[in-house]
Amino acid sequence: MEFIDDTSIISTETEDGIVLLDQRKGVYWHLNGTAAEILRSLREDGDRDVAVAEIRDRYGIDESRARNDVEDLIRSLESVGVLRR
Repeated sequence: MEFIDDTSIISTETEDGIVLLDQRKGVYWHLNGTAAEILRSLREDGDRDVAVAEIRDRYGIDESRARNDVEDLIRSLESVGVLRR
């Protein structure tokens, strides 16, 4: 899994998450706090299992729900061209 190295996609931290902006397409996405934490973890470690464990532990949710949340975000980021496997 890798993040698209595209200088047209920039990110900015907000008080409640992260905003990603594709300057070329003029499209932006707001990620809530949980999605922002998952994105940070994926950027740092590149390992979805680490992201799952961090979310599971931080929010006290079961492994299945944490894994679904991480996988859903990965699919969403892939669909808009921010991430590829």
